[in-house]
Amino acid sequence: MRVRVVKSAVVGVALLALPQVAAAVNCEQVRKYLATGRSVEDVAETMIVSIDDVKKCQQGGEQKSDTKAAQPPAKPASKK
Repeated sequence: MRVRVVKSAVVGVALLALPQVAAAVNCEQVRKYLATGRSVEDVAETMIVSIDDVKKCQQGGEQKSDTKAAQPPAKPASKK
């Protein structure tokens, strides 16, 4: 009886944690796959995520690259 209760508790906790783990999409990896010429559908299937998540990463990546290219970081003056 105890074993059954423990197993049920473990399965319950795993099911509760699953959506949180699945919700995390590595957008950096998604953008790398897209840069190699893969389609959105192919990347979604490869990474086992939704097509909408891939599209969100794709849109977010384009916005980030524009802000990075705007201005390089300033270098501190060297002391001699």
